[in-house]
Amino acid sequence: MYKFLRFPKGPISSISQRPHVTFRFFTNPPPSFLLEEEAFKVLLKDFKTSLSMVNDFQKQNALDSISREFQNEDLNEWRDEDEDEVIVRRSPEGTFGKKRIGMVVLPQWLDAAVMESIKDYDRDLLRVDALRIYDSLRSTTGFMEAEMAAKNKDPLFGPCKSAARSFKDAASKHPNKPHLLQYGTRESMAYMTGYMPIAYGPIYNVLAELRTRLPDFFPKRILDVGTGPGTALWAANEVWGSNIQLLLGIDNSHPMLQIADALLAMRPKTSPNSEFVFKRYMEYDSNEEKYDLVISSFALNEFGGEGIKSAMINSMWNQTKDILVLVERGTPAGFQAIAKARKKILEESNNQLVMAQQGISLGQTFSQENPVTKAEKDSTSIQGAHVVAPCPHDGQCPILSSRNWCHFSQRIQRPSYLMKTKNAKVNIEDAMYSYVVIRKGTRPGFTASTKSEEGVNVLANRAYHWPRLILPPLKRKEHVVMDCCVKNGVIERFIIPKSQGKIPYNDAKKIMWGDLFPHTPKNKGVQRLGIPDAERQLSTPRSAENPISISKKQRFLQVEDGQDTPLPKHQKMSRSQFNRLTTPQLTHRLPKLKERKSYK
Repeated sequence: MYKFLRFPKGPISSISQRPHVTFRFFTNPPPSFLLEEEAFKVLLKDFKTSLSMVNDFQKQNALDSISREFQNEDLNEWRDEDEDEVIVRRSPEGTFGKKRIGMVVLPQWLDAAVMESIKDYDRDLLRVDALRIYDSLRSTTGFMEAEMAAKNKDPLFGPCKSAARSFKDAASKHPNKPHLLQYGTRESMAYMTGYMPIAYGPIYNVLAELRTRLPDFFPKRILDVGTGPGTALWAANEVWGSNIQLLLGIDNSHPMLQIADALLAMRPKTSPNSEFVFKRYMEYDSNEEKYDLVISSFALNEFGGEGIKSAMINSMWNQTKDILVLVERGTPAGFQAIAKARKKILEESNNQLVMAQQGISLGQTFSQENPVTKAEKDSTSIQGAHVVAPCPHDGQCPILSSRNWCHFSQRIQRPSYLMKTKNAKVNIEDAMYSYVVIRKGTRPGFTASTKSEEGVNVLANRAYHWPRLILPPLKRKEHVVMDCCVKNGVIERFIIPKSQGKIPYNDAKKIMWGDLFPHTPKNKGVQRLGIPDAERQLSTPRSAENPISISKKQRFLQVEDGQDTPLPKHQKMSRSQFNRLTTPQLTHRLPKLKERKSYK
């Protein structure tokens, strides 16, 4: 008997997965008659193949070890062997204006705390209560207002059939009247498992953007109005960490505060030693220090009527020392709440600032319905206010008069309990939201760019005037189309061609929905919506007697000698078309309409 070689057990194809296998060769040569057998030839061929596979596996291990050496290198910049210059994938300005942060995941300790809280809870009852919350949120999207305004074509978004169809389908499947829920024990537990992970993603995105845009801002005292289970406070703690000294959460629902305290008790001991306090009401003390950051997330539409909502906005702004953050759902109703709060704060604060500069008594600007102290009058009137994000201007929102709404998207990872609550098979979800970040003080002036200037503080000042994408960009062959909100208060469409340059084109190819674009387009942008601030200020100058500018309709109706004239009744020009005329177009068409006696 001749023994030539011994193979390991198992198929030969699995040898590459076991590099520790050794082959034993014997010195006795095979007989000549065996070398002529076809089966023996096939066996030798398979043996050589297995040896080559082992060698390839060793080569792959060597390549993996080499690739690990380059993991710590910056992949945004690389040097070509034939070129001496460094090719930059994205400019520092483009990186600074980036808003997208990828998928947001709940902190591991918070996910485990929620799982521990619902360990002995009835899962079927949890799902039933969560569906009630979803029905309540779905009933307050503001679709009826959007449907009524859908008769007129929007100059920016067009008919917007997909959005109207989605709201119509949701309304037909769930024909319930707009209603709000009172959050008791069952509703609070369902909110924690069915909506807190969804709300956490947009809040974290906004606070992370605030940290990037204002690198010198480190809040020490944070107030969250309508905190619920403490969603915004957990996100703020993840963003700023040990820099925070006090985090105060206010909510009218006692079961919500109990859940927040229970989650706080399961917080790991190694976390930053910040003081968390949850209360139902906030005690007013004029001598108490104000809060560096005040947050209200997904709570404005829960306050009730417009009077209560206005009073809550005034209260939050009076408690703000530096920055106020408002976040709502990305629906027509959510955007309307954000836009109205933005308009109210900016108009009141900036008008009081103008009056203070002109030496007018501040007591005349405050009504008896909203009494405030003299200290609050002085601080509010002197500081003024400006928008940090998302608007690059402090004027009237150009989308507010449109039937559409300004909103953004943030992808979140659904935890296991959220997937079971929603009966979902996919563990990702895109949360739509609208937001505004308002800071006390005047808006920083534009700083011209020079090659000698460096640092994030210079970029932070310039970013106040960069356009922001309000829609996903259209990336086509050798050009990118972007709809942006610009610093003069209008919506413009930019086209960035490849011929404009390597850096602007690369930034345009990398840009995403909601990012800031730091470059000026090669060709002048096309205005799609809104009235420029300069044109509005020339036609309606602010004064002490009339601090609030008159409406768009009244401004268009002004003619010589201050006489108002009715709207045109010409059959070829509808009322909506006339309202969309700009001042140059109106100046050109008004004499012709008078000559034809169609403007009566």
